[in-house]
Amino acid sequence: MEFSGKYLIFAKRKRVWSALNDEMVLKEAIPGCDSIEWQSSTTLELTIRVNLGVIKPKFAGELELSNIIEAKSYTLCGHAKGSFLGMAKARADVHLSKYRLLEKDFELEFLSQEVEIDPDGSSSPGAAGTILEFEASGGASKNIMALGSKLIGNSAQRVINGFMGRFSSAMQAPVAQLPKETPRE
Repeated sequence: MEFSGKYLIFAKRKRVWSALNDEMVLKEAIPGCDSIEWQSSTTLELTIRVNLGVIKPKFAGELELSNIIEAKSYTLCGHAKGSFLGMAKARADVHLSKYRLLEKDFELEFLSQEVEIDPDGSSSPGAAGTILEFEASGGASKNIMALGSKLIGNSAQRVINGFMGRFSSAMQAPVAQLPKETPRE
């Protein structure tokens, strides 16, 4: 399965990078996350409950960061085992880029209604924002895929959208989903 997304975060790139590497922010942002903890400078261990509609299995696994370019990009590889369902794995290339906010950006639909625009003046037109863009692929064992690829794909998309909305709330910065053709600076 392949996934991708592009989001405008109304915060500076270094602040977004810090939030993406803060285990407390990640625990709040990852839907169903029971625990997450750094094991080394590039490895996180986590347990997560995934809502697959009819069942909500618990997965335990590891996320490893590689190809790290500070405050710009990394590759995230993860694998997890979910009791009777078997293994799931995923890989994502994540890129952060600067974006100059324009008046038209205020017509976007935001993923979290808990965050107000312009709480500290940083989300006014002309201020700096950050585009978070990712491309991901994943796979799972036969037991998981037996639930149906459409169900799994919909669940994965819910997790991604849930993450971005909760990430917005956790870092107190508005986040909006962007169309793929949005230019980067």
